[in-house]
Amino acid sequence: MNAICKRLNSTIALLKIINYYLCPEMKTMFYNSYFMSISDYCCFIWGKRKDCSHKITLIQKRAARIILNKPARTPSKPLFKELKWLTFPDRCNYHSALLVYKTLNDNVPSYIYGKQRDISPTFAVP
Repeated sequence: MNAICKRLNSTIALLKIINYYLCPEMKTMFYNSYFMSISDYCCFIWGKRKDCSHKITLIQKRAARIILNKPARTPSKPLFKELKWLTFPDRCNYHSALLVYKTLNDNVPSYIYGKQRDISPTFAVP
């Protein structure tokens, strides 16, 4: 986990260096390509652990402040709304829900078919 946080921090440091040369759209594109690819990979592995999730969320908040050129003490919720981002725990929940949806609709790769269990509802459907 420390290696992932170190890699995300170095990505944010690079973003801070090139911050003055890019427009907000390009900063967001940089974030999506470098930061999100790493953090989305971590969702299934460390997404449910509070300590790991908290570390990645703090790094994500720092990235939002850099992209929007806001001071370090700016609240992050308005920044996330402006950028239309989900927090790291919310993205993990989104990816989990997406995997469940795809599994139920037979849209998953073949290697996952053997891992699923047949789940029948425990309530009556009208």
